[in-house]
Amino acid sequence: MVSVKLEMKAEKLSKLIDNLENLDMVALHSDLGEEMRNIIEERFDKGVDPKGKKWKKIKRYFNADHNEWRNPSDTPLKLKDLYSSFSYNAGLQGVVVGTPKVYAKYHTDAPTNNGKPRKKIPLREFMGVESDRDIETLLDVVDTHVEEALNV
Repeated sequence: MVSVKLEMKAEKLSKLIDNLENLDMVALHSDLGEEMRNIIEERFDKGVDPKGKKWKKIKRYFNADHNEWRNPSDTPLKLKDLYSSFSYNAGLQGVVVGTPKVYAKYHTDAPTNNGKPRKKIPLREFMGVESDRDIETLLDVVDTHVEEALNV
């Protein structure tokens, strides 16, 4: 009796593993990339870092290169070119999320000017998965794809 139950469970497990071969990894990675892009845009909208901490405001400053005073907004939403530049590239092995804008690093890394801290652009992190909410959102995407593959 015990061996029959084990054989039945082994057969079910084998069938589940076979069904997992139906998992479309490119589609999964694409959906994960889209969700990460949405998370980044939400951070811009709220003006918070991955941990939920509010970004510092950018103060009015004089731009000597253009000989003018600049009044950046309280959130980087005014930086539409950065806000709308995030994309993802999904493939069989994974997904890469980012922006081609080279100045994005000045918002995410400690900005320096010849070794001295830059005062014009405060640190405003927007990349990364830190909060439980972000992790749950991404795990929900994975769960959905696995359930579809297993026909649950």
